Amino acid sequence: MTTTARSHFNRDIQRAEAMLDQVRYLDDDVTRTQLALDLRVAAIAMAVGAMDAHLCNKYVDCPSTVLKAYAKGRWNGSLPKACADARLPASDVLDTSRKAGPAWGI
Repeated sequence: MTTTARSHFNRDIQRAEAMLDQVRYLDDDVTRTQLALDLRVAAIAMAVGAMDAHLCNKYVDCPSTVLKAYAKGRWNGSLPKACADARLPASDVLDTSRKAGPAWGI
């Protein structure tokens, strides 16, 4: 999971950097200055979103998936120390009545 989270983060950051690369071509024209500023702001927002998604995937989704598998007896072996020490809302993580995660798709 952490490798996937990191690859998604890297891809999103590359997209933000590509937006910033395009700004160089707009800065020379005074009439396009506002567009250049908008692209910079959008690139920053995209980078912040990428970091948020990466941290969520790495430090929330992965441990909660492990804990759910452990609670349902599908985890072979002992619970990893990092998961055992994680401060997560266990009632939400271990609640088997919930059939789907939050509707965060945008």
